[in-house]
Amino acid sequence: MKTVPDCWLKWFRQVTGPFVLCNRTTVWLIAMVAGSILALAPAGTLDAAETTQPTVPNVTKSQAIAPGDLLRTWTFFSAEQAALGETWKLQNAADEADNELVCLGQPYGYLVSPVEFENFELGLEWKYPTDPNGNSGLFVNVTDDRQIWPRGLQVQFHAPAAGSIVPSGLATAEIAKLAVPVLKPVNEWNTCVVASRDGVLTIEINGQRATEVSQATPQRGRLALQSEGAVVHFRRLWIRKGD
Repeated sequence: MKTVPDCWLKWFRQVTGPFVLCNRTTVWLIAMVAGSILALAPAGTLDAAETTQPTVPNVTKSQAIAPGDLLRTWTFFSAEQAALGETWKLQNAADEADNELVCLGQPYGYLVSPVEFENFELGLEWKYPTDPNGNSGLFVNVTDDRQIWPRGLQVQFHAPAAGSIVPSGLATAEIAKLAVPVLKPVNEWNTCVVASRDGVLTIEINGQRATEVSQATPQRGRLALQSEGAVVHFRRLWIRKGD
């Protein structure tokens, strides 16, 4: 039988005092039993400092926005009070995931979401079927959405300036232009990803970071797709909402 060092025996006698008469062998057995119990204890009994993990945003899974659902739930606003069907159409594809939302470009206006978003990531694809100088855009953080143009931040899809940010209405932002992204030829799909969190936005076009924005106001609002004179197609819209 193994025995324990003098320091263990001395400490144990100080703790137990006169109530437990023990020798080295007794202390060793008690230590072995205690060690076995701790080894079998569930992870939840560990000290909180040992199990704390870095906090991460409460982000949901990416959710696709089908063009058909978008037409049913979003609202078209135009200065000419045009009906939705006069400007926005659904074009079905062989694969339902590739169905396209087609904007005819006239009259000017935008298709606006029914709910507001604050911290989120959003992605989509767009193309101009015939016009190399096509013009459209994505509004984020839209408020006052019953005027041309609303208060919000416009992500430009205008071919010469795609990926840049234009504050609209009374919106404000500190804008840093990082690069002029290379767009695909006419009738080929471009990608855009927008990340927005607490007034900081980043814009990626075709995988290239184009613009960064800080101190944006407003920080919360609706989303809107723009009708601005050119026929433009959208597909594969998705959004991931943060906390």
